[in-house]
Amino acid sequence: MKAWNARSTKATLEYYFDRVGFVSVGAFRRDIDNFFVSTVIPATPEFLALHSLDGEEYAGYDVSTQINSPEKVRMEGYNLNYKQALTFLPEWARGVQLFANFNALRATGTGAGNFGGYIPRTVNWGLSLSRPKYNLKINWHHRGRARDSAITGRGIEAGTYNWSGQRMYVDVGADYNLTKRIALLVSVRNLNSMPERTEAAGPSTPDAMQLLTLTNYGAVWVFGVKGSF
Repeated sequence: MKAWNARSTKATLEYYFDRVGFVSVGAFRRDIDNFFVSTVIPATPEFLALHSLDGEEYAGYDVSTQINSPEKVRMEGYNLNYKQALTFLPEWARGVQLFANFNALRATGTGAGNFGGYIPRTVNWGLSLSRPKYNLKINWHHRGRARDSAITGRGIEAGTYNWSGQRMYVDVGADYNLTKRIALLVSVRNLNSMPERTEAAGPSTPDAMQLLTLTNYGAVWVFGVKGSF
């Protein structure tokens, strides 16, 4: 196999608020050659001899392997970012900071059907409050539905894939300074207990038949003490 290679072009435009934040927009294009794809081939006598395998023992077997795809793939992406400390708020509301970002990806070209594992849409946003004695933050994360590996085999419709379902979860965190060197902290990941969903779907698969697994790990709580010495 050859190493895959890519030619990339990227552009970003940024604007900075006076010491309190920034906003940016960016885009990239990446043309990929020789990317890896999975394939299944018969264990021919020539293949078995090449790899010093017993022709009688392994005759009739199939071989699952990877090859360099002769097809082309172009990845295109766009992103928006925003972050700002709201210093214009009244004194009692000082310390508030906002952030948001959006990312979009897509694959095009003759080999795009074999190119998966990326998340087409992600959106993150949140706010935080910083005070001398304590800090609070809450973040929202949205992950779009993502296509994974192809499902092939006898009787399976062309264009059938494994999918990771879309998901929106919430993280929160806080810390409280007991002294200048010691603070208590708490963080919660996936506060809304959003389950992880996997699916298998083709062009004709009804919505009610797409679910493979639904796993709910619940919220993950962490309590701790941090210090500097």
